[in-house]
Amino acid sequence: MKKNRNTVFTKKLNISILFLFFAFLVKGQVPNHNIGTYTVTDCRAKFYDDGGPTQPYLSVLNTTTTHTFCIFIGSQITMTFNPSPAQTQIQAGDFISFYNGATTGAPLIAGPFTATNAIPPIVAPSGSLTVYWTENGNTVGHGWDAGWYSLSIPPAPPLASLAAIPLCNATQFTLNTSNGIACDSVKNNYFLVNGPITPGIATVIPVGCNNGTTNVIQVVLQNPLSQNCTYTVNSTLFRHDNCDSAYKFLNIVNTFSISDCPIQASITALPTNTVCSYNCSATLTAVSPATNCLNFSYQWNQGLPPTAGPHAVCPTVTTVYSCTMTELSSLVQTVITRTIYAIDPQINPVPNPTVCQSNPNFNLTGTPIGGTWSGPGITNTVNGTFCPACTGAGVKNIIYTVGNCTTSIQLTVIQISAGSSDAACLGAPPFTVSGGSPGGGIWYGNPNISSAGVFTPSSVGAFTVLYTVGPCTSTPKTINVTNAIVVPTVAIDLCKSQWWTRFYLGYGITPFGGRYSKAGPGITNNVLGQFSPSLAGVGSHIITYSLLSGCSATFEVNVLDIDVSPSSATTCPNAPPFIPTSTATPAGGTWSCITAGSIQNPTTGLYNPSFSSTSSHTDILVYTATNGCRDTLSMKAIQTAITADSLFFCESSSQLQLSNNLVNFTYTPPGGVYNGPGVSLSGPNYFFNPTTAGPGVHTVYYDNNSCIDSVKMVVYPSILSNADRTICSTHPTFVIAPLPPGLNWTGLGVTNPTLGIFDPSSVLAGNSYTVSYSPKSPLTCSNSAVINVYQFIPADINGLNANYCFTDNNITFTTNPPNGTLTAPATITNNIMNPSVVGTGSFYVLYTFGEGQCHTRDSIKVNVYPQLTATLNSTKSSMCLGESSQLTIQASGGLPTVTNYTYTWSHGLIPINNHNVIPNTTTTYTVLAEDGCSDPVTLSVTINVFPNYYASFVTTPKVCYGLNGQATVNITPSDNYSYTWNTNPVQTGSILTGTSGKSYQLSIVNTASGCKKDTSIKIPGYDAIKALFSPNPNLSCIPFDENTVSFIDLSNGGSSGMWTFDGTTKTYSPGVGFSHEFKNPGNYTVKLLVSNEGNCTDEFTLPICILENTDIFIPDIFSPNNDGANDVLFVRGNGIKELQFAIYDRWGSKVFESKDKLMGWDGTINGKPAEPGTYAYFLIVKMNNDKEIKQKGDVTLIR
Repeated sequence: MKKNRNTVFTKKLNISILFLFFAFLVKGQVPNHNIGTYTVTDCRAKFYDDGGPTQPYLSVLNTTTTHTFCIFIGSQITMTFNPSPAQTQIQAGDFISFYNGATTGAPLIAGPFTATNAIPPIVAPSGSLTVYWTENGNTVGHGWDAGWYSLSIPPAPPLASLAAIPLCNATQFTLNTSNGIACDSVKNNYFLVNGPITPGIATVIPVGCNNGTTNVIQVVLQNPLSQNCTYTVNSTLFRHDNCDSAYKFLNIVNTFSISDCPIQASITALPTNTVCSYNCSATLTAVSPATNCLNFSYQWNQGLPPTAGPHAVCPTVTTVYSCTMTELSSLVQTVITRTIYAIDPQINPVPNPTVCQSNPNFNLTGTPIGGTWSGPGITNTVNGTFCPACTGAGVKNIIYTVGNCTTSIQLTVIQISAGSSDAACLGAPPFTVSGGSPGGGIWYGNPNISSAGVFTPSSVGAFTVLYTVGPCTSTPKTINVTNAIVVPTVAIDLCKSQWWTRFYLGYGITPFGGRYSKAGPGITNNVLGQFSPSLAGVGSHIITYSLLSGCSATFEVNVLDIDVSPSSATTCPNAPPFIPTSTATPAGGTWSCITAGSIQNPTTGLYNPSFSSTSSHTDILVYTATNGCRDTLSMKAIQTAITADSLFFCESSSQLQLSNNLVNFTYTPPGGVYNGPGVSLSGPNYFFNPTTAGPGVHTVYYDNNSCIDSVKMVVYPSILSNADRTICSTHPTFVIAPLPPGLNWTGLGVTNPTLGIFDPSSVLAGNSYTVSYSPKSPLTCSNSAVINVYQFIPADINGLNANYCFTDNNITFTTNPPNGTLTAPATITNNIMNPSVVGTGSFYVLYTFGEGQCHTRDSIKVNVYPQLTATLNSTKSSMCLGESSQLTIQASGGLPTVTNYTYTWSHGLIPINNHNVIPNTTTTYTVLAEDGCSDPVTLSVTINVFPNYYASFVTTPKVCYGLNGQATVNITPSDNYSYTWNTNPVQTGSILTGTSGKSYQLSIVNTASGCKKDTSIKIPGYDAIKALFSPNPNLSCIPFDENTVSFIDLSNGGSSGMWTFDGTTKTYSPGVGFSHEFKNPGNYTVKLLVSNEGNCTDEFTLPICILENTDIFIPDIFSPNNDGANDVLFVRGNGIKELQFAIYDRWGSKVFESKDKLMGWDGTINGKPAEPGTYAYFLIVKMNNDKEIKQKGDVTLIR
């Protein structure tokens, strides 16, 4: 069967074939290989069965044929097969296998394949691929249509070094390189030498090329290396990989220094080498191109400091400055000089610095010659001509300038004048003539005038006089003497629109020389009689004509009304007819125009500006009033015009003043308004700012009188943004950057310099091209862009499947060509996909290469099944000993087809999903959940069984009853516990502070586990002890006749002790009392101290009062002030049986009475405090022995 080898096919999954196609476009003819037993090293080729591209594969009947075909490259090989049945078909019984190595003993990649046309892409990462083919001789098949390619390993970057350091004025040098440089890539434009000079590359020569490569490059320069400094050699070198692809290595830099050249130096003079004498305006600096590389010392003449400078110099005459420069390492010297020219201008003396204004012109002279003259009165700046009559009187400063240097001279000009003509009446008294300037001069020339200027009008006539000051004499002056003044006798009519009239002409007023005056304004020159009707105003005015001698005459002037205001206006020549806005008075007049027809209605003044012309012109409109007076309106019809059609700017250019700019921007008429991008108004002027407007073509409009003109403002950018780009070789032509017109583009690939169009097909792919543009002169905002052109290669993704279980497994896939853009989940890096890292769900892996028209892409949708998950719960994760917990596991997710999960438990538990457990100790239970596809899930839960704990107590030693003691609880084992004691308030620490001899309850809780225990403890202590006794008789004060007192022991718990009383002691015996006679009245203290076996003691003290041995006692003073002492007056005595006790004040009134010995007087009368003082008492007492006692006396009450 014949194979159709001409079928054209494309398939997304078979992008590698497209790769071969484009490789063919780039590299030329792709070789063909038929299966056979041999080895090839081609990086890319077509691959067919032994029948070749047009015949079925060979078959020898009943004979088995085998071929071992090996591809050896060294980098990963990818082989793809055309899946079309008409192109690839392996018959049953014939086999093809693929091995990742140079023999069939290498690892099997895929196969053997038989009875199929579906052979997947074969990838051999080892760099060698062996194809093993077996034919059984009994079948005839199509065979196959395949191909392979390999992306080789990039070559190592080359190194470069100079074979020898060049000497001064060298015109060539040699570079030694490593790793073999492609000889056909050694070209001038790939080498650049920079330093204090740029010598330029004449040619570069690859030396000793072998198999197309060299390690030695000779660089020949256009100009010698003639200056000392460091030079940089920047090289771009190319190497080929084993597939003969060229790799470009940029910016391989070598540096070397030259120091054996003669010193090249000079002295700079700034700002110029010509100065004015005595002016320190010049600075000198010794400069050399090598000062950035070498160190120098400096020795100047003229006393300048020993540094390079700058040094300020102040020569008075032309001076030569020299400097000796010494290079410090080689001590090589050079002497450099510079002449500074000093200019000292001088003005030659004049015969007399004081001149008359009437003197003739004369020339000034100065040295050196060739200067220029300036100042008042100078009429020729080259010859120095001074005109006395051309300037006013005073001191004039005249300047002589040579270069920038000046000197001056002062000339004094005397301006002499005799003044205007005067007039006088015959026989009038003498008078002083007018004029005579400057003062201090002498009058002469006529007998009628004195030297002081006093004139006597003694006869009729015209008399001439002169005036002199110093060397200067005035022009003659006339004095007219008359015997009669002549003025108009009829009023003079004048129109208000008339600017002025002079009465001395045409009105017959004589003699000349008088002075005109009037009340109010109107006379603007009193000598000539100049009169302004508009200043005087409409109406009648009386003019007085006076002679200096005192005589005068008057006449009348009548000013007629007429006015057009304002008197001028502007309009656009294209404006429609309109009535002028000026006001014309008096009303009722008519309008006319010098240009007939411009006034279309004489009554209203309707004016058509375009009647005579649509260009700029001026029409004079005339208004004639009924009184015959006329006034005018100057109507300027101005066409708005900007001289320039377009202007060009850099974005960083200074702003341009639009209005009132007579230098580089003209327009008409003034006074209009500018608007447009970048236009602003600052003060009275408009400006255009290119920075504000930004790059582009902007229209700026000028509007005046509704006439508009415009100018194009073309602004070029300062920075060329987004112009650098990388494109493929198949990209269509494009505009490099959308910029305003008027630029000129240059560079390889530029096919239209005006529009900036770049054609990638016109340059060699795999290189970078710099294109530049320049604006119109004198703009300097040039810019450039770098365009990288690469060879187009289609994108391909290989090695990914559509579905994956959720497993922790790294899956490596390939993307071609390299250096493209992989768009995938962020968890996919370095072309490695791990389903467990990417996570559940569907996602796309997209691989793109290139941009825009160069864009190529491949994609695949990948689905990761849900992760197998499980939860393991326990009803109790921690418990006290003896409690139980329920364990439950629940699995979900994983392979969608699995519904029953497998559970494997630890501790011998059966494979079900829940268990009830009662561990005796802390136990970890583990369970494994599986679905047979996903990564299994191992879960564990720890049931924490809290250990039992025990309490013991440590108490303080036995103490006396009622004293504080402590009990400390200790828990075994140690842990965190909480304590609650039944105390008030509740104590919560491990140490109890309590009363000795008392029992306490304690509740203990392990704070971590919550397990609780109750216990109790008694704080050890001795029995309670109490000292106590009672006297008999038990009275606060015992009568003396009962002074034998018995003491009864009421104590508890004491085993020993001591009585102390009346200065004696007595041993205590429990329960045993005693009696004691107190022989003397007074106060006593009886104390009992008892103790027990723990030396615990108690003490009881009792005061004993023994009364005096007397019958009756009444105090003679008491103080009832509630202080607890002597507040109540009592009758005291031993054996009182009855009594009557009465108190009287000093007036004899009874204030108190008592029949009870226990009831005394508290110092009150009727419930109110008694007054302090002396009170009398009367007492009748009956004793126990029936003895009656009567007693009286007094007592003092104090407070």
